[in-house]
Amino acid sequence: MTFKAPELKDIRPEEWQFYGLWKQDIFSACFWQICFWPEVLARFGFDIDFSSTLIGNGGHFFYHKPTIEEIGKIISQKILSGDMQSFRDFRDEARSVYLSGVEFARKTSTDAPISPEYFREFINHGGTMSLYWWFAAVHLAITVEGNLRDKVVEHDISETDVPNLLPKVETPIIEQQKELTTLKQKIKGLDIETIRANPALYSEIEAHRKKYAWIETANWIGEEITFEKIINQIEHAHDSVQTEVKMNVPKELESVLEAMGCTAFVKQGGAEYVAMYEYLMMPYLKKLAAHLGLTYREMMKVSQEEIMAVLSGGVNNLKGLSEKKNRLDMRWILVSVVINKAVLVEDEEDIITFEKVMVSGGESETGEIKGQIGNKGKYTGPVKVIMNVDDFHKMESGDVLVTTMTTPEFVMLMQKAGAIVTDIGGMLCHAAIVSGEINRPCIIGVKIATKVLKDGDKVEVDANNGIVKILDK
Repeated sequence: MTFKAPELKDIRPEEWQFYGLWKQDIFSACFWQICFWPEVLARFGFDIDFSSTLIGNGGHFFYHKPTIEEIGKIISQKILSGDMQSFRDFRDEARSVYLSGVEFARKTSTDAPISPEYFREFINHGGTMSLYWWFAAVHLAITVEGNLRDKVVEHDISETDVPNLLPKVETPIIEQQKELTTLKQKIKGLDIETIRANPALYSEIEAHRKKYAWIETANWIGEEITFEKIINQIEHAHDSVQTEVKMNVPKELESVLEAMGCTAFVKQGGAEYVAMYEYLMMPYLKKLAAHLGLTYREMMKVSQEEIMAVLSGGVNNLKGLSEKKNRLDMRWILVSVVINKAVLVEDEEDIITFEKVMVSGGESETGEIKGQIGNKGKYTGPVKVIMNVDDFHKMESGDVLVTTMTTPEFVMLMQKAGAIVTDIGGMLCHAAIVSGEINRPCIIGVKIATKVLKDGDKVEVDANNGIVKILDK
């Protein structure tokens, strides 16, 4: 089957691998399609001339298999030859870009002009941050994890020991978890009214809240974290700092593990710093939405190009676009056919073809689904399927958190969860890193968990073996 729209004429479904559903609106998804700068990646020796992701119907992500394979060969050769400088340089420049974007937002967002020039600058910062995050998540992570798996087999290392091999990554969320442990010792036995009545303690926790006000922001939606939620986080935090398990690392694994560490920071840090950027830019975006005659959530239904057209003097038809049924139902395809530009396709026949040919279904005839070990442990409890922050209200303490993948805004839910199961993920994913930090059983890379499991299903999460067993539907 082929697509009608000229922008999709070169899309061959067999060349695209379904990555998972990361639920989001058009405005958010645009960043994943404009974040492709070949000249930036070429500086690190990663020659790529094709934006290797495709997004449709509310965030179904696909990656281009031939491009993944081509770039994977370059990355593998760097690891084999011990060329770690490319990975270090990429990590260091990513850190600089992330901090620069956050600083731009912090300094300008509250008094930013409503102009096409500022809007373009805002997009460029967000797109550049997304570039490093995207390349680490899609290209580096897939390849370096594959290299490590090969080495693990070669050296006869048990899969259950693999998490102990991985280098520890220091990002804002990991720093926050340590601060929460310290705060937990200070508020032990105190209720929230007593805490509020203690000026020194209240000020310390409020400072922590402001520092991490962004942690419930993702895909350009979310609210500033409240004092009550921070107290809830503290109550679910570790009683003490986790002891790191050390393993002797064979010399042949040193290069791939260093590449893993660099990749983990860029990938995990990308999710966190982009969340900060989104949170800090919201005052500007809310002002922009009002200027355009839209609510904030309506503006999330239109593309950045459509907004830019209005700001540049075009006719303002955004209200009509945001209220179109296909956008409300999340029926659209975003593709990058021109570098740094996201093209929106809404033809109904193409949408049907996309759903029929490319979007994966899921079923389990055995009552079991399998994935990789994110963090060892075993737990039985009821499922809650959480796709984005709009679903967060469903989560209760002791539920099994089932989602596509976790990002910073999920941390509070992860702390409340008895166990965590994700469709997407590898050894360097957010769920694996954070579940180890908070000590929750975690299974990653299940692929079909959000399609097979439903709210209320009782499951056994055996994260010692990577198996989710459905006990009661």
